[in-house]
Amino acid sequence: MEKVDMHIEFALAIQDENGNCSNGIERVDLSNIPEYVENGVQSRSGEPGIPSFLPDSTINSLKEFSIWNPTQYYNVWVVNNIGVGNIAGFAFLAGAHGSAFDGTVVTSSAFLSSVSTTFAHELGHAFNLFHTFENDDSDGNGVPDTCSDDFVDDTPMHFRNAINFRDCNNTDMNTCDPNFDAVINPETGFRRNTGTHQDHLFNYMNSSSGCRNEFTGGQRVRVDNALFNQRNSFLSSLGLMPSGTVEVNFFRSASVVCSGNSISFIDTSSCIPNTFTNSGYETISFLWTFDNGIDEPITSTLQNPSITFNTEGIYDVTLAVTTLEGTETLTKPRDLVVSSENEQRACAVSSFNDGGNFGLGVTNVRLGAINSVTSTFIPDGARLNFVCSRNTILNFEEANNLEVSYRSTREAQFLEVWIDWDGNGVFETSNTNGIDERVLENRLEANQTTTTSIGVKVPETAVQNQLLTMRVISNALRRPNVCGEEVVQRADDYGIYVSEDETLSLGTVDNFKNLVLYPNPATTQLTLISGEAPVVESYTVFDINGKKVTETKPMGQSNDIDISNLSKGFYFLELNSEANTKTIKKFVKL
Repeated sequence: MEKVDMHIEFALAIQDENGNCSNGIERVDLSNIPEYVENGVQSRSGEPGIPSFLPDSTINSLKEFSIWNPTQYYNVWVVNNIGVGNIAGFAFLAGAHGSAFDGTVVTSSAFLSSVSTTFAHELGHAFNLFHTFENDDSDGNGVPDTCSDDFVDDTPMHFRNAINFRDCNNTDMNTCDPNFDAVINPETGFRRNTGTHQDHLFNYMNSSSGCRNEFTGGQRVRVDNALFNQRNSFLSSLGLMPSGTVEVNFFRSASVVCSGNSISFIDTSSCIPNTFTNSGYETISFLWTFDNGIDEPITSTLQNPSITFNTEGIYDVTLAVTTLEGTETLTKPRDLVVSSENEQRACAVSSFNDGGNFGLGVTNVRLGAINSVTSTFIPDGARLNFVCSRNTILNFEEANNLEVSYRSTREAQFLEVWIDWDGNGVFETSNTNGIDERVLENRLEANQTTTTSIGVKVPETAVQNQLLTMRVISNALRRPNVCGEEVVQRADDYGIYVSEDETLSLGTVDNFKNLVLYPNPATTQLTLISGEAPVVESYTVFDINGKKVTETKPMGQSNDIDISNLSKGFYFLELNSEANTKTIKKFVKL
């Protein structure tokens, strides 16, 4: 795999054709068009389905229902189905620039897939890249008879059907170009010169959809030529120019972090473009400030910075966004806790079966902001340390619900959860303050799965304002040895930050990893799934720009969320648990 940076990034428009603030997405309901509902979009004339474009005076084709000025915006239509041949997308070359039919049509399944390369392939066509097997069918009868020519020197000639294009490891000789030898990445000097199908299998413009992951330097030159010539009006588009007052908002990847570790901050302000380059814009600037009230504040001018915090404290987080309209600012007080991990850490455990996986043990842990899906694999040392990466804030006032899912196989399985309330690095039934640090114990008979829970009350003598260790440990046949060796035991350590300050923003944003929204995409309803149903009291929905689109609503008892009244699009779902922790999830409304 060799990554060639194409030096082009696409971003959703933030200003529409009429000068209004936009998220760049327009939803069109075609459920009243039977041809589209039943067969999707035609890939060629005469097929079942709705035509992609008809140049007449009637709105009777896909693109006519929604098209923005094609000289200023590159239009993409995401549809349910294309043609009868399992086509995932199609696009037009740069010569179509400015035409009403220009743009890419792509299926939702390909567009939303994290592994699909269809959209990258079609955008290559949009900027004048041909298939690497172009011109291999000289008489147009569908049977390759001529070695290809895609007009790029650093891609080899080949036949499209010479091999199984899903076999990424194929090393058969490429009879069209056995002496191919070219540097495909000018920055690194990486070259392809095997003389086999390895020289072209990985190119995005090939038909090897399961292998594609690279462009070449020659393809980049061709793309640049299309952009700066035929499609140069895109470069003066107002689509990425803020058109009104910015509503500042942001997310962070965690609310508790160990000193020396980093947290990602994501700008979600309305009317502001957001791209992966993180390099900013000529007329837009950002200023983040992280202030613990004692030390010199940390600042960043990146749009989406990753900040390493080396000094402990409780930080206010401020984002100021400046555009031609002025500066708008949002401060979230006491939004971030930076703590030292317990220097004594926690006592060691071990297992006679390091490296084994017997399908037994803990599979999910929930407490406050911790919502951890774990494997039953026993790692070296029989322990994984999540103290700095999976943690939560606990206050003294209320009991916090601890929930653990685990399973047994041929023998009984034993589970224990301990919290090192006095921070001395060991787990005791009577610690230095006489407190029993074992907060949960449970036994499961053979070949069963269960979820057990208990309310955890923080003792008054618990050490405050530093990350303490919670150990979740299980073992087969008999009780685990929380600070010793057993046969098939495994331990996972999590972070507990105890504070009597209830103004702290509790919990961590879990970066969309653990809690499952099903189905996603959805049309009318979402259901929350994570082993047993999660304990969530309320939820709020935000659009892709971070703007609240629903008021905070009670969760109810079914773990179902009604989204039937939302417009189609991408959304963020903020879930609030009974411990006042918050989790952010992304979903798509179809």
